[in-house]
Formats: sequence, C-alpha cells, structure tokens
Amino acid sequence: HAVLAFQGIAPMSALFIHHLTWMVYAGMQHTFADRGPLSDESVAVMRELWTNENPSFNGRFHNFSELRCEPRPVQQPHPPIWIAARAPVTFDYAVKNNCNITSW
Repeated sequence: HAVLAFQGIAPMSALFIHHLTWMVYAGMQHTFADRGPLSDESVAVMRELWTNENPSFNGRFHNFSELRCEPRPVQQPHPPIWIAARAPVTFDYAVKNNCNITSW
C-alpha cells in the first residue's frame, strides 16, 4: 500500500538526503489486469503524499483525505521514482510521468 510505503520512505529520506530512490513494481498478489493501473495510481499517491501539506486522493485502489504525513522527504520535490520496465507501454508511462527506468 502506497501510504504505508510513505511511512518507511520519508524518514529514510532524512537520513540519505540525496541517495534515496523509490522503485515501483506491481506485485504478484494482483491480477495481471490490475498491475498497470495499480502501479500508475501508486505513483500518483506517492507524489500526492510527498508534495502536499494535507494530501487527499480518491482512486480505484487508494482513498484518503487530509492526511498529515510527517516527516516529509528532504529531497524536493520528492525522491526519484524508478519504474521497472520491460513492456513498451511501461517505458512510455515512465517517460510521460518523469520517472527513471530500470530494466533487465
């Protein structure tokens, strides 16, 4: 869950300042059809949590309003986001959303 990931990532941002990254990978616990939309939404949720004082989000997989998330990441506007990409659509998504790409 992206909100829980925030709780672990933000404090580490304070420790590692310019060396923290966040990698997005849609796990095997979701159907193949849900993996892409879940990954897309997770990136949007993390950006909302990292960049807004009182973040709110209403999506298919994540819903919350006016959370208070602290500590906030030191890196601005947020830590780098890496997308694990193999399919052309994933590369396209990463480029359109200003994410870094890792592949194998």
